[in-house]
Amino acid sequence: MSAYKHLNRQDVFVTDYQAKKNWLATGSYLDTFGLSTLKAYKEQVYPKKYPHDLEEGRHVTLTYRSISHLYYTGSHTEVLGAGTFSGSRDWNQQTTLSMSGSRFLKNHAAVISLPKDVFGTHIVRNSFILQPNPDLVQEDGISLEDYVIDNYAADVILGVNEYVEQFETLYGSSGFDIVTEDYLVSESFYVTESIEGDPGQFMDIDQNQQRIEIVDDGYGRLVISGSDSYYSRPLRVVGDIIYSHGMAIVTDEEVANYYHTYANSGSLLVKWKSNLPIYTYNVHCQVKSSEMNHTFNPSVTTGSFGQLADNVSGSHFNPYITTVGLYNDANELIATGKVSTPVLKSPDVDMTFAVKLDI
Repeated sequence: MSAYKHLNRQDVFVTDYQAKKNWLATGSYLDTFGLSTLKAYKEQVYPKKYPHDLEEGRHVTLTYRSISHLYYTGSHTEVLGAGTFSGSRDWNQQTTLSMSGSRFLKNHAAVISLPKDVFGTHIVRNSFILQPNPDLVQEDGISLEDYVIDNYAADVILGVNEYVEQFETLYGSSGFDIVTEDYLVSESFYVTESIEGDPGQFMDIDQNQQRIEIVDDGYGRLVISGSDSYYSRPLRVVGDIIYSHGMAIVTDEEVANYYHTYANSGSLLVKWKSNLPIYTYNVHCQVKSSEMNHTFNPSVTTGSFGQLADNVSGSHFNPYITTVGLYNDANELIATGKVSTPVLKSPDVDMTFAVKLDI
């Protein structure tokens, strides 16, 4: 009679579960989560040379050289019009396809870098969204989704910004042009008027209308949301995302300028989904029907010699199992697993207790 039993090799194994989590960072949470928003400029176009190229504590030309070396050197995008590379070096390509418009670095870029503890092994594809935060408003009443350059054109007395670009014209757009095809395209998009006499509620906008958000396309490209080569709105690629490095690089120079401003004003909003494998140590403790049908609990002994009490000494007695202990080769207890309710040990049926340790 023993309370110990050796485990077989096949009774112990490790499994993993890919856990995913949605994240949203804006305002002070950009710093809380450790996101970095960097400027990157080519040395030939930046007026100051290294080490005098500091902006917000970062060397902007060094940032450019770093992303160029890691992700863009060797790309034939400019020549072939697609993100193809030469040589055997690892270019951190996100797909085996040649994606038009990808991996083309010009004179400057905006870089959003996520630390590993908030994206895990990689950013989940089709989950990254980059945009100005539409819920924040500056002191002068200007929505932070509107593009504004401080002191570019300000009231001489009040000091408020007078040059504000509305988001409908962001990134060089001409605004929302209402055309015949946009009006009541489908009855399913028809909006019932909620206030009598309220105009404009019967207007239907093209479902493929380009939006303000920048999203990843699942193949390593950053594109303007709503743009698609298969629809009427032309596909606009504005950068690249390296899922396994947590790097989003806006290479379209016009769009990069906007996001420099958003980052400086604290109005940047970033959404993504992280992936992290959770490893579990599984131990299957098998007990045959003829094993462990007695107890060593001191409460069942009586007398000075520790005899078993009459109520537990008969063949009709079956103990309850409440805890499983795991020991090493030196008989040292290293882990315990408890069941939610005591389990009656059966003398007729083999039993298996599955212990799981999150490692």
